[in-house]
Amino acid sequence: MPICSCPHCQTYLKVKESQLNVAQGFVKCTDCQGLFKAKDFVARQQVSSIDWLPDGVSDIDLVRRLGTYVRGRNSFDKCQIDYLLEHPAEAGQPAAVPNDQEHRAAQPVPMPEPPPRSESPAPAKSGSTNWTLAALVALTVLILQLFFILLSRQAV
Repeated sequence: MPICSCPHCQTYLKVKESQLNVAQGFVKCTDCQGLFKAKDFVARQQVSSIDWLPDGVSDIDLVRRLGTYVRGRNSFDKCQIDYLLEHPAEAGQPAAVPNDQEHRAAQPVPMPEPPPRSESPAPAKSGSTNWTLAALVALTVLILQLFFILLSRQAV
């Protein structure tokens, strides 16, 4: 399972191999809502555990609505996506994309380490008596007394 880095916010995402073939390989970032071609932004480093990384999302409907804009490009940020959806191309002229950078190069970003496992400190032992055991013994004695009373009434 490849790990990809969002070109807009540098968030690392888990991407399944099947997602590289769906929606022309575009994945939506869960942090900044940007859209990028996952295979162009695969992280090079390996991490011992990737369970803590968020999953990338393939948004087929969004890629279809963007249509021809996705050809020849490998990333769109949230503002560009909103602009392109609000201003469709007219008469064969492609709409100008704000802050258009034709191809973003994958920037080598150091791979984050998994968050440290927080060991919760052991609760401080109090010097007081353990009342759980005492309450259990008292409850048992009360139940035995109840049975004794019920059995003695039946005998009479």
